Amino acid sequence: MANARADAYCELALWGIGFSRSPSGLRHWWADEAVRRELYGLSQEQIDTLIEACRKRIADLGEIEEDAPEEPVKKKSKSKTRRRAAI
Repeated sequence: MANARADAYCELALWGIGFSRSPSGLRHWWADEAVRRELYGLSQEQIDTLIEACRKRIADLGEIEEDAPEEPVKKKSKSKTRRRAAI
């Protein structure tokens, strides 16, 4: 018998994993969600599917981070720059 709550959780989790922006953030999410995975009664197959999706996303993020050039961080000033007379 299929568990509708577990199926819904998996579907949403798989969708969310794709939006993860950092490996550490994804690992933190995984640890935080342990209680919910148990609460919703995920099967071992569903857990394995989520683990594989996380591993793939972490690998993808590693490639993205290595390939992306570093952009300098621009600091926003709170006050306007004053101009001095050019004398």
